[in-house]
Amino acid sequence: MITLDKVCKIFRTEEVETHALHNVSFTVGEGEFVSIMGPSGCGKSTCLNIIGLLDVPTSGELYINGTDVLKMKDRELARFRNQYLGFVFQNFHLIPSLDVYDNVMLPLLYRKGMPTGEKRERVLSGLERVGLSHRMKHYPSQLSRGQCQRVAIARALVGMPSLLLADEPTGNLDSKMGNGIMELLQELNREGMTIIMVTHDVFLAERTHRVIRFMDGEVLCED
Repeated sequence: MITLDKVCKIFRTEEVETHALHNVSFTVGEGEFVSIMGPSGCGKSTCLNIIGLLDVPTSGELYINGTDVLKMKDRELARFRNQYLGFVFQNFHLIPSLDVYDNVMLPLLYRKGMPTGEKRERVLSGLERVGLSHRMKHYPSQLSRGQCQRVAIARALVGMPSLLLADEPTGNLDSKMGNGIMELLQELNREGMTIIMVTHDVFLAERTHRVIRFMDGEVLCED
């Protein structure tokens, strides 16, 4: 489903050149749940952002579902990202001024031609899935951190993505809340969703199918 081939990423300023990724190559099959681990600053999140089409590599190739996504133009990338990819971040990225329902609705606002009724059904279904349909009129400030992450997952699910990318999804949660989020991700994976998760938590990584370990911008090993 996903193939990275000799992906490099260099960040340049007037004074410094930072090699964030160097010849990173690996594949992720359809239906896999893969975790990426490594010390801070080793390139994990940079790699995830490139797979999620939020950033572009300096060199190398990236294929998703057989598509050479790096040859797409900006508008094509945006449409592909909206239709096939879902994102969950450590800091939730919910909009404080919007209630839960409207936060979850956001990705569907860019789906031209989708009937309003279908959008509403998807939002309600997503909130039901994460156990928060009864909080749809609440605002992020009225929720616990674990509930905010569940809202973020519901927002990622409404687009029915084939690939879910999670960057430290339990990093801001206590162990009980984090375990609940992990159980939800595992359930989604059992239903066929492909998931790539960046994490520092070795116990969570052990619950995925495969661990890709990074060190200094390179793939150190896989296990």
